[in-house]
Amino acid sequence: MNTESLKTFLTVADTKNFRKASQQLYIAQSTVSSRIQELENSLGQKLFERTSKGLSLTPAGYRLIPYAQDMVNLEQTMRSSVSRGDTRLRALNIGISDSIYYAYMRRLVPVFLEAHPEISLNFTSKSSSDMMNYLQDDQIDICISFLPNYEKSYETFILAKDEIILATNSLNTAYVHGISKEALGTIPVYASLFFNVNRDIKQWYADIFPANFHYLVRTDVIWNLIYFLKNGNGYALIPRTFIREELENGSLISIPMNFKRPPLIYMYACLKKQLMQEHKIQCFLDEVIRKIQIRNMV
Repeated sequence: MNTESLKTFLTVADTKNFRKASQQLYIAQSTVSSRIQELENSLGQKLFERTSKGLSLTPAGYRLIPYAQDMVNLEQTMRSSVSRGDTRLRALNIGISDSIYYAYMRRLVPVFLEAHPEISLNFTSKSSSDMMNYLQDDQIDICISFLPNYEKSYETFILAKDEIILATNSLNTAYVHGISKEALGTIPVYASLFFNVNRDIKQWYADIFPANFHYLVRTDVIWNLIYFLKNGNGYALIPRTFIREELENGSLISIPMNFKRPPLIYMYACLKKQLMQEHKIQCFLDEVIRKIQIRNMV
């Protein structure tokens, strides 16, 4: 039993409606239902019953209300008391894709921490869909991934947009003037599950490579491809910004594709609107996201 489930129970008890409760809590209606179900399973009692007028509390539900209120209030008192012991740090919880972290974020973290010593950063890396669920459940404050969320209770920024290029070691000069779709199917290719990130890119990739295509290397982290590109003779489709330094220093080159180009890829920063005015959020938006957007336009 946790206080988030108890808070959800109290909101449903007040609104008598799962949908209204989800709107007040800024979470999915399915999350409300699962939390109530979890609480009922833990107590071994039904807390609500459906009537012609909607939801109503069961006798067990009525008995739970004062205990739930006491436990929620106790948690708030505990957090307030403990946080007064060290008010210097304010933790910002960030869910971020590994590839976006390495391509954009890692160089900015030390600069941000030096400018804002009162803020600490906690990073979590999962799939884009998993992190969006974390955001709904308040496990993270900001989600930085390849998925937008345009629900009215969320604020979504386009963090960056990028083109996908065909890259290889600078010693591989056979196709420096361009490669055809047919020739692409005959060269050694390093691949990443990165291309499952959205429907358009996944479809483009499927049109280029048949289902039985033999990849030289496959990896679930696109950042791993850079090592193989720099130390092997294969080719990889990869966002240009991810290898900007390697392209500039000449260790990797871009091969023109003489056929339909892949769709642009977009990266997003998403958070609940109710957090927009918090100091840690404003600092992060101003210092980090702005710099990433500027860097991407160069």
